[in-house]
Amino acid sequence: MSKQFNRSVYTQAGQAPLWFAARASAFAALCAFGMQPLVGSAQVAPVAGAGTTVGTSSAGVPVVNIVAPNTSGVSNNRFDRFNVGSNGLIVNNSVNAAQTQIGGGVQGNAQLGGRSAATVLMQVTSGAASQLLGKTEIAGQGANFVLANPAGISCSGCGFLNAPRVTLSTGTPILNANGALTGFDVKQGQIAINGAGLSASNSAVDLISRAMTINGQVQAASIDAIAGANRVDYQTKHATAQDGIGEKPAVAIDVQALGSMYGNGAVRLIGTEAGVGVRDNGKITSLTGDINVSANGDVTIGAPATMQAAGNLSVRGANVANGGTLDAARGVDVRADRAFANSGSISGVEGVGLTAGTAVTNGGRVDAGNLVVNGVESVANTGTLSASGDAQIAGTRVLLDNGSIKATGPLTLNAQTVTNQHGTLASARELNVFADRVDNTNGVLSAGTNASVQSSDRFTNANGMLTANGSVAFNGGTLDNANGKIAATQGMISASATNAVLNAGGSMQAGDALQLGAGSVDNARGTMSAGTKAVLNASFDLNNAGGSIEAGDTLFANVGSLSNDHGTMVAPHGTTIVTRDAGGPLPAPYDPNASGNAGWVDPSVNAGWVDPNAGSGWQNDNTARDPNAGQTYPAGNGGNAVQIDAASNPGWVDPNSPL
Repeated sequence: MSKQFNRSVYTQAGQAPLWFAARASAFAALCAFGMQPLVGSAQVAPVAGAGTTVGTSSAGVPVVNIVAPNTSGVSNNRFDRFNVGSNGLIVNNSVNAAQTQIGGGVQGNAQLGGRSAATVLMQVTSGAASQLLGKTEIAGQGANFVLANPAGISCSGCGFLNAPRVTLSTGTPILNANGALTGFDVKQGQIAINGAGLSASNSAVDLISRAMTINGQVQAASIDAIAGANRVDYQTKHATAQDGIGEKPAVAIDVQALGSMYGNGAVRLIGTEAGVGVRDNGKITSLTGDINVSANGDVTIGAPATMQAAGNLSVRGANVANGGTLDAARGVDVRADRAFANSGSISGVEGVGLTAGTAVTNGGRVDAGNLVVNGVESVANTGTLSASGDAQIAGTRVLLDNGSIKATGPLTLNAQTVTNQHGTLASARELNVFADRVDNTNGVLSAGTNASVQSSDRFTNANGMLTANGSVAFNGGTLDNANGKIAATQGMISASATNAVLNAGGSMQAGDALQLGAGSVDNARGTMSAGTKAVLNASFDLNNAGGSIEAGDTLFANVGSLSNDHGTMVAPHGTTIVTRDAGGPLPAPYDPNASGNAGWVDPSVNAGWVDPNAGSGWQNDNTARDPNAGQTYPAGNGGNAVQIDAASNPGWVDPNSPL
């Protein structure tokens, strides 16, 4: 009984059957690429009279009997048409009868003249593109396989056996005077890897064309994908750009979402044509070697993409954008002529380097051994930069907005301006910041050992934190710690400001000494404390109104004028000194760095109040008087001395604390 079909399912009114329409569409697509559809067996047509012949193996697989090699070992074969069907193709390089993996036995190739070829070159000269749908096997002695077709090459389910090196190229082969293959002249043509992909796990694979699309899996011992109008050296694989035919392609190498490239060794994607880039939305993996991506245009790595290298991974382009995953067991190096932007993940066990001619922008995550980031114009980080080793960040402007930069080793920033608003800069060891201006408003600067900020103009730490387990050092124009916190848990705080130290409402806490030198010091409602000695040098004003300055040992204040309204200046275990001589150091033996100093009082100044037991012998009154507050304090026995010139002191300066 014949099977009946519902005609309406297969046809539409007034149209051909849908199966016919679908086949016609597929045919049109192939023709658009310059190809003829295949049924399932090879369609190989050598150029007439060129010497190459076609036969079949014992299992019915097509066999190409190549011509004899020249003195350079190259068998040069020319075709009007070269296609491989799903049942494969055997290239007969055997002098004697041989067995093959895909087609059984083959007879010896008498055309070889008793000598097998080292390189088998297949040139298509007719303008018909090639389709490779099955495996190509070299029978007999293994040889390098080269298919050159300027009209284009498509592969889906193709593979190569007994070929140490496989080259698919849309360039015209270049042979020297001895007949050796020296390179390819590429001006046009596309390679497309689709569907079932390309399998050559024991072969080094070269894909050389003006443009290529990877929408299937490429698996090989190593992979070199070189795109652009080039002259490519066959031995070195070095590409020299040249003018192409027709319009430039939109993308030189396009690895699509279903595309992947797996190399047991190195994987290279090189695009040389100016302004034509590389795009990756698939997977690129090197199991034992490096990955190198380079383009004379932009490199775009999409959100679903991954690049994973057992060695190093390098990416270079005009602009580089990564939204995927870059992962290397050794190092990752990204270089952009203009801008680099990362919204994905980057990991390099040994190190990560990010360099851009203009801006480096990170909104993703970077994990590195050692980390080097250099944006000539700017570095902007709203994500995470993390280093298990050292970290070096450089740019004209460094901006952190809720981002973080952390290092187990030393962390160093070099910039004209550093803005760390709501961000974190943290090192388990040293933290060093060098800039004209540093804004740490609501930010965190943290060091496991010592922290240093050098800011020639201004360091703003308003509502911010600068902390170190060791020492904290500042050198520059103005230190603004209004409502901020600066702490050196076990070390000293030293600040040298050509303009001012502003600590209004702020806190400076040193486990060891506190040393400040500035044109003026404002500690209104602020707190300054030192575990040992405190030394304050202000050419002009020291404003301690409502503030507190405490030292565990001695306190020296060398200022032009003092405002201490409702403030305290206390040295419970030592000497408190305020002197009007702001211009120079205290004379020996009254150097604050010296031990056992009983204090120094200038006998020519009588405006302040003096402890008669100061031990200097220069002033000897029975009471200590404050002429500004109108109060008299009992003389103590601490051997302390205070001198105030033009001071406002409704608060108290204790020369004998504790009272």
